[in-house]
Amino acid sequence: KLFYLVAAAGLCKSSSDARRQIQGGAVKLEGEKMSNVDLLFESPEALTGKVLQLGKSKFVRFVP
Repeated sequence: KLFYLVAAAGLCKSSSDARRQIQGGAVKLEGEKMSNVDLLFESPEALTGKVLQLGKSKFVRFVP
């Protein structure tokens, strides 16, 4: 789920903080604002090379 991913990437301190950030509109994936907290990704390959952003200054790129 998206909120687990945001927390595991180190962008938030906890999954509940990640939920709040997503609901507040602070999380983007490849420049697209994410609003669905429970968004599922089918495989790790679906995220390879993509950039996850929190706010204006925190970025993480997923690499294999």
